[in-house]
Amino acid sequence: MGPTPYHYLPLWARVTIERLDSYTEPVRPDEIPPGTLRLVRLTREGVLCAGDLVATRRLGACEVMRVHTQQSMEVKSQSSGQHYLLSELDFGADARIATEQPVSDAP
Repeated sequence: MGPTPYHYLPLWARVTIERLDSYTEPVRPDEIPPGTLRLVRLTREGVLCAGDLVATRRLGACEVMRVHTQQSMEVKSQSSGQHYLLSELDFGADARIATEQPVSDAP
């Protein structure tokens, strides 16, 4: 068969190639793609409201403080405690801002 192409390389190059062949990337936690808002915990299914947890790539986990419009909300970063306004969100054409009616105990 003849010599392999590696045979002609200097020793340092062969060692480097062997190390790269056996190298594996460390396991990373599930990363959030840029521009994505991940819903971490919702109080009610299908409804995003104050107190829910969301996450972004840059801010990490955040608590929803207030939903301003169908395209913006105010969140508080859990790591720093700072407030941020997330805008230009797209929840779809069917997204609506709903005001919750207080639950009354009266008959």
